[in-house]
Amino acid sequence: MIMQKAEIKDGKVVNVLEIDRANIPDWCASWPNITGEAWIGWSYDGAQFFPPEPDLEKLAADARKERDTILANVVDPLVSNPLRWADLTAEKQTEWAAYRRALLDVPQQEGFPADIIWPTQPEA
Repeated sequence: MIMQKAEIKDGKVVNVLEIDRANIPDWCASWPNITGEAWIGWSYDGAQFFPPEPDLEKLAADARKERDTILANVVDPLVSNPLRWADLTAEKQTEWAAYRRALLDVPQQEGFPADIIWPTQPEA
């Protein structure tokens, strides 16, 4: 049967090893067993493993990039094209304008960037 063990240095997981329970090498016998989930970079307090804190700057940059991609590839080609825009009903124009505004407002949401509620794209 396979098990996982974690090498810990300065309270951080630096290596994860999968080994046969019946054949544990002496050099890693003292490493803690991973009973749930743990990966390189996680913290270990002597009893439990903890995931690393999220990098909020990276999360924010990734969210803005995703938002900008949606705007550039989905919304703006419709909203910024007078002929396509004119083909929409007033109701659809309102839906798309509200969707665009909601996308632009994503960074102002409470909980941004760790907890984002993405607006729902209107049907074309």
